[in-house]
Amino acid sequence: MKQIAWVKVIQNKYIKRCISIVGIVIVLLGAMLLYHITGLRKNEYTKKEPLLLNWTVVSENQTDTDVDLNTFRFDNILTDKKTIYLSRTFVDKGQFQSPVLVVQTHNATLRVFVDGECIYSSGLERYDCGKMVGSGMHSIAMPKDGEQHELMLEFKANGDSYVTRMNDIYITDYATIYTDFLVTNRVTYALSVCLLFIGFVLLLLGMVMMLTRTWFTHLISLGIFSLMVGLWTMGKYNILQIYRVPIWLCTFIEYASMYIGPPSLLLFFRDYPKKADSRWITWMYYIIFWVDSGVTALLFVLHFSGVWHLPHMLRLEQAFVAIVCVYLIILMIACVRKGNRQSRLVICGVILFLLCIGAEWSGYMAGKYWGHEMSWTTGFSSLGTVILISILLLSLSWDIAGKMVDEKEQAVLYKMAYTDNLTGLYNRRFCEERLKSYCYNNIPFTIFNFDMNGLKATNDTHGHSSGDKLIKGFADILTKSFGDKGIVGRMGGDEFIVIVENIEELNCQEEIRHFQKIMSEANKAQSGYVYSTAYGYADSSEIVSDGEIRDVNMVYRLADNRMYENKKTCHDARK
Repeated sequence: MKQIAWVKVIQNKYIKRCISIVGIVIVLLGAMLLYHITGLRKNEYTKKEPLLLNWTVVSENQTDTDVDLNTFRFDNILTDKKTIYLSRTFVDKGQFQSPVLVVQTHNATLRVFVDGECIYSSGLERYDCGKMVGSGMHSIAMPKDGEQHELMLEFKANGDSYVTRMNDIYITDYATIYTDFLVTNRVTYALSVCLLFIGFVLLLLGMVMMLTRTWFTHLISLGIFSLMVGLWTMGKYNILQIYRVPIWLCTFIEYASMYIGPPSLLLFFRDYPKKADSRWITWMYYIIFWVDSGVTALLFVLHFSGVWHLPHMLRLEQAFVAIVCVYLIILMIACVRKGNRQSRLVICGVILFLLCIGAEWSGYMAGKYWGHEMSWTTGFSSLGTVILISILLLSLSWDIAGKMVDEKEQAVLYKMAYTDNLTGLYNRRFCEERLKSYCYNNIPFTIFNFDMNGLKATNDTHGHSSGDKLIKGFADILTKSFGDKGIVGRMGGDEFIVIVENIEELNCQEEIRHFQKIMSEANKAQSGYVYSTAYGYADSSEIVSDGEIRDVNMVYRLADNRMYENKKTCHDARK
């Protein structure tokens, strides 16, 4: 029991604290380092010329002139098949070596005209085929001749484009466009890379560890959730475009990861309803999980069949995210009431995660419907996810530590119950249970019984410590002889047993000669003790009725009787 107490000390002082804290610190330090690296040259790459004034906006119902895109609002959200034109004059002022026009679109096609000539188009082929166009950032090379040109932008909505204004239009230098974008969004970039790194590590670690421990599958679900949020962040904030990923694919990744995220998070909590010990909470878990998973699968089917695109069901997914978060809070409260203290920490993580999602969602809605930029909320969902995953990993490490301690305790108790303390061999209980299992499963076997000679004389002459050494030495001889063939056990006192599953190559007489050779070598190698024994063996095939082993005790008694016959023969020979 001292060993069990020692394991608990390790759990309390190291496994539950050090490993979790060190892991979280490493991740946070990595994110801070990435944030610092991407912002080292911030001042060098911030030069751009916004094109927000003097626009003419033409839609189906109205024409507006001298428009300031900072304050202009469309009367209606861009709906499916609706086209809007923006036009103004453009003059290259020579401040950029390679001027490019940067335009942000939201689920709409884009065509750019300079002096009536189309110099850029995006999404038209997919639009004509009824496919998702996507949302993203476009960079268009502009003329560098110092002359005045007429610039016109054409937007054609592919479903709900989710905008009431267009103020993400500016001129910058081609050489710095992506560096400028990366520096401006370095917080979001650092968080998304951090989430992807955590996700890959957890996924790989979970797949490797689940080969030996099934409860490491929680790492897989948490790794998938981390990957999904990281990919969603990179897709939503156009970070994937830095790596030349097509706009439509960026949008698909954004929405696909958004839909897969909640089921993977729920999968992590699959064991918590049992801790809550509430039937209705368990039923709610399965209902929410399977409905969410089923709807997600249906949405992918509709998307790939061209019936409905993923962005069209955004409001439904937002509702599912809210339902999942509220349910998780209820679940954690129920677990706390049942005495699970770790759930308090998880509650804090879920609430912080919900607040971060709410903050970013509020900023998104403010920009979409009211035109008020809330750039400070950018990346809040990723930040909340990093916090939540850190807390869940901490809680999971406690659970794993507890399970490892339980396994260690079970191993110690198993050893105490089935192992002989003096020799380390299996004890009588284990051998009897194994013989019963062979009999129950009708597995043929052979029993070798051994009765060591001279133990009483050694105890009387040299003391029990010498007798113990004699017993352990004989146990080593048996292990060397039969350890790779079967089970070696001590039945008590000077009686030992070897149980071997029958194989065609088994030759009992040959095995006994091999044993006697090893015992003879042991006698030559040391002085003070002389190992000798009586033996007897019996095969289960000798006690078979109608093809079944009826009584394992009869096999044991047969081997025991033959052992005593051998003992009597050796005793008579010494006379």
